[in-house]
Amino acid sequence: MEIEILKSNKGNIKIAFEGFLYTKKKICENHILWKCSKTSSLKCSANFTTSLELVGPNVWSKLNRDYSHLPNENLVIAEKIKCNMKQQAKITSKLPRQIFSETVINQPKEVLYRLQCKNSIKRTLRNQRTGNHPNDSNCDDLKTLKVEGEWALYHDENLLLHDNGTDAEERILVFGRPRKNNIIVQYRRTPPLFPPTTWNVNLTTLSDGHRTNNVCESWNSRFSYMVGQNHPTIWKLITKIRYEIAADRAKLALNELELELEQLKIENNICFESTIPNTFRLQS
Repeated sequence: MEIEILKSNKGNIKIAFEGFLYTKKKICENHILWKCSKTSSLKCSANFTTSLELVGPNVWSKLNRDYSHLPNENLVIAEKIKCNMKQQAKITSKLPRQIFSETVINQPKEVLYRLQCKNSIKRTLRNQRTGNHPNDSNCDDLKTLKVEGEWALYHDENLLLHDNGTDAEERILVFGRPRKNNIIVQYRRTPPLFPPTTWNVNLTTLSDGHRTNNVCESWNSRFSYMVGQNHPTIWKLITKIRYEIAADRAKLALNELELELEQLKIENNICFESTIPNTFRLQS
């Protein structure tokens, strides 16, 4: 039976082997020493030694002491489920209750008994999403809010394009990508099909007026669904903006690929059609 590796969002590792769970105790020169996950609750003194590499042909393991309890494969499955839910909380926009429901829907009772209560799991999932955010007290007051470091970047590119500062009467933060702004500037020379007064909803939005621009409303609705809540923190909003940029990049790349494939298909058809007269000429 192979060693199964369970990674947490914090980078910690647990391993599962033959129905037992282990947490890392000590890294030695040529091996890793693990202790049973029930060391505290069941006073289990079992130790497990493995090679430094946990994946590959050179993996080895050895049990040093006997267990004080029986193996429990359901407990291992429950631990995998919790790791999976935490990972989903990090990388998706699903609500905690949605993640919980979708994950446990087909699990037997024996596994569900080994999970924490629903409210406890949902609280854990919420904490997973905010664990790497700065202290919420930093964004309680816009006059003291500081968006800096990695929060002002998208990879190595500036994400925070403008901040009118803490001394401004009304704080304004503008997020975007410089390259996209340059594209917009270049296309300003092309006369719009409709005048800006028809499609620009900036003043209407600022005055809380009724917006009837379908494109803006469509994006706003989709982005609101991605955020998943009303009045999010600035840190969650920045995170979702990054997700939106990444999704748009993927869509553009796929569109370019589709265009290339379509062009290749057209060229192949033209080439095939051009050979048909030659084929008839040879046959005749």
